[in-house]
Amino acid sequence: MQSVEVNTRVELKHGDGKFHPIPEQLLVSLGGKSFLKIRPTSQVIVSLICGKAPKNSSLSSSAALASLIQQRNEKGQKRGSDGGEGAEVFQAGAKKRKVTKPEAGIKEDQIITIDVDGSNVEVLWNCGASRPSRFDLCVVLEPEALAAVFSKLQEDCQACFEASKRAYKKKETSKSNVSSQS
Repeated sequence: MQSVEVNTRVELKHGDGKFHPIPEQLLVSLGGKSFLKIRPTSQVIVSLICGKAPKNSSLSSSAALASLIQQRNEKGQKRGSDGGEGAEVFQAGAKKRKVTKPEAGIKEDQIITIDVDGSNVEVLWNCGASRPSRFDLCVVLEPEALAAVFSKLQEDCQACFEASKRAYKKKETSKSNVSSQS
């Protein structure tokens, strides 16, 4: 008997653009729901949201993305401040206490609803990171939610493309040092 392999993949299309296959690294599953990581440096995400984009373009300087992440962080921190994750329980009479780090992973209570231009969009607070406030925005993989987020981010595309790039200092090579000493 021969083996059978079943392969599924996610392809997304925004507006009049073409379908873009989404790499597995940008997908997260939780309790039967799938989420898309909006990674600002991913060329797939940039071309999906902005259409044709210059080489090595990024949404890192997007004010809209920063505001969505800030909104997620505020709601997530409010949720985490009421005990929740990382709270230690002191057991009286315990001779040796085992110290463990809080587990980095996605839990059911990590789904937060944020407002994106009047639409309620579910996002993940943690998205599998040990420092959730610094992680990518993970949006539920539903057409209405993605359309709201993509439309919001699309407003900043041109500004992100025109943003100044990080300046790099070119190191002097040993050849130039030798020639300058002569």
